[in-house]
Amino acid sequence: MKKTLVALAALAVAGVASAQSSVTLYGAVDAALSGSTVDGGANRTGMINSGYGSSKLGFMGTEDLGGGLKANFKLEGGLANDNGTGKGANTNNQNTGAAAAVAGGQGLVFGRFSYVGLSGGWGEVRLGRDYISTFLIQVSVDPMNTNGVADALSLLFRGGSSTGQATVANASNMIGYTTPVIAGGLTANAQVWFGENAANGAGAGASDSGNGYAVSARYGNGPIFVGLGTQTTRGTASATTTGDFTSSSLAASYDFGMAKVTYTYSRETVNDAVAVGTQLTNSTNHLGLAVPFGATTVKATYGRSVYNTGVAGIADVTGTMVALGADYALSKRTRLYGTWVRVSNDGPFNIFTTGGLGSVPVGANGATASWQLGVFHSF
Repeated sequence: MKKTLVALAALAVAGVASAQSSVTLYGAVDAALSGSTVDGGANRTGMINSGYGSSKLGFMGTEDLGGGLKANFKLEGGLANDNGTGKGANTNNQNTGAAAAVAGGQGLVFGRFSYVGLSGGWGEVRLGRDYISTFLIQVSVDPMNTNGVADALSLLFRGGSSTGQATVANASNMIGYTTPVIAGGLTANAQVWFGENAANGAGAGASDSGNGYAVSARYGNGPIFVGLGTQTTRGTASATTTGDFTSSSLAASYDFGMAKVTYTYSRETVNDAVAVGTQLTNSTNHLGLAVPFGATTVKATYGRSVYNTGVAGIADVTGTMVALGADYALSKRTRLYGTWVRVSNDGPFNIFTTGGLGSVPVGANGATASWQLGVFHSF
């Protein structure tokens, strides 16, 4: 009897504690068979990950501090589950050189989220590594979830690309603030981050290289969504590094019930990207359509980017993306999916390609076509 009372008391205490504090383990595993056909290049077939949604493993928790104040944390790392490794992450927002991105192929790295913060009726503050709010605007309405072979980001500057930008999606050493929901669906966000670059060095740039900021606002109410944001990260233009990177985006969607229509516009600039005194620009328009038929959703997207080197006499390169896809919900957490996409280049050289196993075509006016068939499961 005494042991029973002790056990009941322990359960009661645990119940109180769980009401005040909680920790959640969560994640997703996504793998697909994929193939690509490349003009003038090598055709490939193999396994990829994150074709429908990002493979990841994370921990998040909250503690009720009383008076409406909460302490929050989140640790989330990307997974390359097709080969069992983690995905790398840039540690201090440097655009190139020895202090740049950590390569993939290592163990789990919390490169997606790694922050602690406080929240209340006044909003939320986060300290650590987080997604840049402008990037979240860019990916907020893509019917393909900005993943896999038809990733809309294939038309944008990406981390590890020829421009070497490290802060396309995430930034380290960040302080961010998000307002509470106001005016029936409006929120705003402001972020600053630090490169923590001690001094000039081989590929390291100036002491403020890697410093940056972002501001954004979004409105969601019923079938309507609109988001707008801009970000800038400092860089030092040289023979081996690029200069300041700026990205601005507008995203909108309307859900008619029988179909959802989406639109995203992005404009990016990189100073001294190819020659001293130049500014490389890339402007992208992206349209999407998602039509549900019971457990099946049929999707289509069309994107067009114009890439300008800023150098007199060099013509623009236009990239065009056309994609079709469908996914079938086996349950709320498991989906089968398939996607086909073609990305073409029109100009003196090739810049754009598909996601997955796609590679940049050889020669001028080249194209890459890719497909994927996969399974996504979240937990």
